[in-house]
Amino acid sequence: MYEEQTQMPDSVDLGKLTKKDTEIIQESILLSKYVTKKLEQYQFKLALEKIYSFVWERLANEYLEEIKNNNNINSMQNFKQVFKRSLKLLHPFMPFITEAVWQKLFQAKQQGMLIVENWPEVK
Repeated sequence: MYEEQTQMPDSVDLGKLTKKDTEIIQESILLSKYVTKKLEQYQFKLALEKIYSFVWERLANEYLEEIKNNNNINSMQNFKQVFKRSLKLLHPFMPFITEAVWQKLFQAKQQGMLIVENWPEVK
């Protein structure tokens, strides 16, 4: 809906990030590291619990609620990037659902299939 009103850029302007934007990015990076480690240790339940907690409590309940009415295109683009990362992390647990969401939201922009996307980088 928001994209129909305003053309969104393909990337986030790092110079225009708010404190909340940088916090959610940092949390998503830490989440990627945690989930990767737990998957490598075959601790699937712990990985999924952490993803669920992040997506539901932080990303949806807090961050999205804060940015949805401020009309900050950069924050919306940041949400989109963090949401993409979240879908990638969820994909091993919910492949059909995450693929369907990915196709609906991102395929139109020639993003391809989620299953062939790279795993979020962890350093």
